[in-house]
Amino acid sequence: MESTDNPKLGTLTAYIIVFLSASFYLYEFFLRVMPTVITSELMSAFSVGPGQLGQLIACFFYAYALMQLPAGLLCDRFGARACLTAAVCVCAISTLCLQATDQFILASISRLAIGAASAFAFIGPLALSARWFPPEKQALITGCVQIMGCIGAVLAGKPIRMMIQTIGWRISLYYAGIFGIILTGLFFFILKDSPETIDEDKSEVNRDITSILCHVAKNHVNWCVGFAAFGSWAAVGIIAESWGVPFLSLIQAQSDDQSAQQLMWVWISMAIASPAAGWVSNHMKERIRPTMVLLGMGLAASLFLIIFQPSNSWVVNIMLVAIGTSSAAQPITFGLINDLNREDSMATAIALNNMILVCSTGILTPISGYILEYYAPVSGYMPNTIAPYQAAFMVVPVSIAICMGVFYTMVPETNCERQIDATDDSEHIIDEVLPTGTAA
Repeated sequence: MESTDNPKLGTLTAYIIVFLSASFYLYEFFLRVMPTVITSELMSAFSVGPGQLGQLIACFFYAYALMQLPAGLLCDRFGARACLTAAVCVCAISTLCLQATDQFILASISRLAIGAASAFAFIGPLALSARWFPPEKQALITGCVQIMGCIGAVLAGKPIRMMIQTIGWRISLYYAGIFGIILTGLFFFILKDSPETIDEDKSEVNRDITSILCHVAKNHVNWCVGFAAFGSWAAVGIIAESWGVPFLSLIQAQSDDQSAQQLMWVWISMAIASPAAGWVSNHMKERIRPTMVLLGMGLAASLFLIIFQPSNSWVVNIMLVAIGTSSAAQPITFGLINDLNREDSMATAIALNNMILVCSTGILTPISGYILEYYAPVSGYMPNTIAPYQAAFMVVPVSIAICMGVFYTMVPETNCERQIDATDDSEHIIDEVLPTGTAA
């Protein structure tokens, strides 16, 4: 275990290394969200309908979700520097392949590769942060990493749409791939796993991975916390990452460019609300109530958009801000994971929660896509009436409602305190935590 009084902790070098690594989170979020603003171009380029396009978009999330646990274990085994360097290189090469191909299957494989490599983008910076910063800085660093992702999502909206109109989507992706190659070089030459004065505890590398996985998987509360994480991202995944642009264009009779610009409100509000929600939770010494309030906000905002289809841009913007704010429940779920797991299995538990979170997009996007395709008047085009979107988007409030029910009834209130000791080997200690709403 590193000493927190090491003179190199929290230095300028530490900030450079951690925030350079966080630039990968910005990059992967850009690659994740970019297809949202080029749905028409992708359907035309690959001769597919909304259903298959939904599968193409979801390929990222299939691989991203499946690689969460392996990414955490690989970072522990080989170090975050090596994993991040290899991962950003894979993203860059796969992006170059995607922009060059005309084959749908090759495009899907490229998206799978991007998703798999992107699994390291959130875990890697946090692993480096744990070595380069003292414990009291970790919450702040985590919030800053999340902000980097939001910046990437914003860049993938209106700015990239303007670029695509000028030079086309393939050339835009080509430049994105070149940027990834440059980032690979910077990672290779600048990133370091830890300050030189810190002796690596090699025993950590040889920990029993099987026992860690079993401990995390058998803790049923981890899965129930994951329901809240799933619900926190459902509206963002469908509206901001998948079908929001054509839906907003239809209900407001505006261009796709204007809709792409509107969706920036989701990411801006998320960037502001995520660290704020974590601070409020810690200040209140509560996890359950603020999470339920935020999930309820996402449920109400998504239902309002689906049922009333407001044509007033200000009303739509308010709903998008509410959706972005509701996603701030996710950092609280990571706080719960920290409260409910042993220190020696924390990275794996965090990876599990993140995996469940991104499954929301991987599961709900193709479902909603095939609903849209079923109602589309012409194959290969998006529906031109409101009803199909209403049917497809109902997966969002239904999912959030189910997640709220599971979370509230199955997850105990921890009062922001660790409920399990690092040295406690009991597999059932979580069952002894008092029910939801009771002080632990």
